[in-house]
Amino acid sequence: MYRWQLVLLCIMTYLKTRWLLPWILVGLLLGIGFVVPTLWAAGLLGIALTISLTLQTGSTKQVLLGSLLAWTIKSALALTWFWSVYPIEWLPVNLGGLELVVIFVWWVTASLWLGTGGMFFALVLRKLHQLILGNYALLAVPIIWVVAEMLGSLVFSILTIGTGGVITTAFSFGYVGYLAADHVWLVMAARMAGVYSLGVLLVGLATAGSFGWNNLPTKRPLIVLGFLFLFISGVLLPQPTGESSQREYTVAIIDTEFPLTELRTSDGRVLIAKKLEAAMQAALAIEPDYILLPEDSRYFNQANQPQLTKAQFGFRTGSPEVVIVDSGGTQVGSQFVLQSFIYNQQSAAVDQSQKRYLVPQGEFMPALYAVGLRLFGQGALVDTISQTLAYEIGSDLSQADYATSSPGILFCFESVSPWGARTIMRERAAVPFIAHPVSHAWFNEPQVLWNQLERMLRVQAIWSQQHIVSAGNHVAGYVVTPTGAVIYPKPVAQGEHWHLGTVNVPY
Repeated sequence: MYRWQLVLLCIMTYLKTRWLLPWILVGLLLGIGFVVPTLWAAGLLGIALTISLTLQTGSTKQVLLGSLLAWTIKSALALTWFWSVYPIEWLPVNLGGLELVVIFVWWVTASLWLGTGGMFFALVLRKLHQLILGNYALLAVPIIWVVAEMLGSLVFSILTIGTGGVITTAFSFGYVGYLAADHVWLVMAARMAGVYSLGVLLVGLATAGSFGWNNLPTKRPLIVLGFLFLFISGVLLPQPTGESSQREYTVAIIDTEFPLTELRTSDGRVLIAKKLEAAMQAALAIEPDYILLPEDSRYFNQANQPQLTKAQFGFRTGSPEVVIVDSGGTQVGSQFVLQSFIYNQQSAAVDQSQKRYLVPQGEFMPALYAVGLRLFGQGALVDTISQTLAYEIGSDLSQADYATSSPGILFCFESVSPWGARTIMRERAAVPFIAHPVSHAWFNEPQVLWNQLERMLRVQAIWSQQHIVSAGNHVAGYVVTPTGAVIYPKPVAQGEHWHLGTVNVPY
């Protein structure tokens, strides 16, 4: 092929696909706030442009493909933290250059599954506008949008189903409602229905702006001023602070940074147990009401009878009147589950329940991906990953029978489920607070993920009106208050791969 023919072909290809450029821009606007939190207001522009493109593009085929592309880009930006697992050090085998390929395919396909919600949004809005309601269809846009995001999560759960998976809408990364969590005023709408009410609010504001821009030209300056006011106020307004009370619990938070070489070997677990014991003794010395350990710390041996383990701990420590929140992977029947172990000397009880929501990002192997890897001759890799990522959802999920002095347990990544904390509150009339044990040992400083998880916890704390206290491995613990304030613990002591701090939680 001559050079001029190649240039002509490129020009023709560009002209044919030029209609995709606005949709690419929309996707970038919708998703950039998940990567750079201060740009959250760009999502308002992205939503408004999505509505305009959906209604003004002549070809339904182009609208469906464009919406799929835009929502996939939105989701891909929200999931950029996938890349923080590189290099993959938590597997017992070295994948070499295959690591980048696996991460890329995982990232793109996960974004695509979530992006399918965009097609639903575009199709329903166009049909309502063209066949039934006209401009009155705009009134339904916020609900259609929220339902579309939930549908994308549903598709994601189906296409990533595996031994530890369930069909659900819990995977909420990329929900635009979380963008409003950075605005002190807007986030208060989470009191009504969490991220869902935030989504309705944000999409409603964008819909009103889109309608005014297209139908009320004289009001455009006011629309611009309103947008600037929301953006500037979101940046300049002071963040909420924690409330004080004369009656408070003292909560000791133990954060850890145990190396992966120790976490995945039996000898390493022996070393971890010694370091955890040092951290526990330091915590007990300050006589707190509660002590929180990161997820899967395995301080207590869950292979033994709970009351025997409790008695042994009490015998060697003098039975301190403290509540200790521990958890660990353990074999229950034929299942390997993540289970809590709450030593509660205040109520002379041991409270246990199992993790009720697992994600395919580090906890189980999706069946579709396993089949794909086997087709490309990577059966040995599938077997290795399946043995390493082997968690399942157990049968003891309810926390309804916990002692009243035991906190609720929101396991790592259960905060991704919009109703995680609300489920706990439906099971229990009251809790002292909600404990959130976390482990991010399979990430490498995932700041984008941490920002999004903090938003999710703020929304859940406001909706449930409960303090959420986090303790983490390879991530710092903190407290989120019912007003959305984030409070970090006061440092008390530290040792080899552990840090101890305290916070006060009102009651």
